[in-house]
Amino acid sequence: MEKIYPVYTTIEKEPKTICRKMDDAVFEYPFFNEGVNLEKNNSSENYILQSGNIPEEEAGLELKGLIFHTSHCGSTLLCRMLNQVQSLTTLSETEAINGLLLSKILNDISDDEVISQLKKIVNLYQQKIDSKSQLIIKLTSWNVYFISLFQQAFPNIKWIYIDRETESLTKSLLAKDGGFIEWWYYPVDHLRKQFLAPGKELKTKEEYLRAMISGHRSHANNYKDSNSLFVEYPQFMEEYEEILNHFNLEVTSTEIENSQLIRKFDSKSMSKKVWENKNQF
Repeated sequence: MEKIYPVYTTIEKEPKTICRKMDDAVFEYPFFNEGVNLEKNNSSENYILQSGNIPEEEAGLELKGLIFHTSHCGSTLLCRMLNQVQSLTTLSETEAINGLLLSKILNDISDDEVISQLKKIVNLYQQKIDSKSQLIIKLTSWNVYFISLFQQAFPNIKWIYIDRETESLTKSLLAKDGGFIEWWYYPVDHLRKQFLAPGKELKTKEEYLRAMISGHRSHANNYKDSNSLFVEYPQFMEEYEEILNHFNLEVTSTEIENSQLIRKFDSKSMSKKVWENKNQF
């Protein structure tokens, strides 16, 4: 069934969240916007969330938790494991939230405005999906720098932070591109410097990546509270039931078994492709 979902937010002083009628199947993809690109209806018109022409929907999915994480840490795998819980769906790294947060740092938008828009975006993602009653949102890794805004928007929601040992993570990031890794190649450092300590000079890509790893970790730790749980890759796979309990999810033994079986497959592939690349995260 098609519903109006946020697709992306423009990066400007007055950001606009663009929404489209999409099938619920977009939630089944490893990354939400991957589903948007593959499932999009080219005849579907755009709706602007801030225009007020989209009615606020009564939440049909209960928001059970938020997943913050460093990069290359198995967060996508965790979402695929969680999706084996029949009552639960996950939403991963939507550009609607990313664009809003980038607009904040590049245009100095107030916290109150961002929090208000964040609530409206999430509300639309909480629309009822057949057979589902719960939602967990995985944020893009650098969203952890804005964790205080999420805590203010959703003060009673459980959250986790997935970390990874520094040396193995640095090695993995050096071998890949994408996400904040690409910021190193930007000719102007206006975006990079928003995430690094003032005046910090970084001469190599490795120094930059290590600084970002440290920044992710310190921001998560600075906002640790009674709603948080900190886990680490790859150990979290053996602590899966602790994560389920933290999010207050009721699951069956079969669902837990299916979650563990999914570890055999590439978490970023829609098909059941056996996992061979140990740097997939």
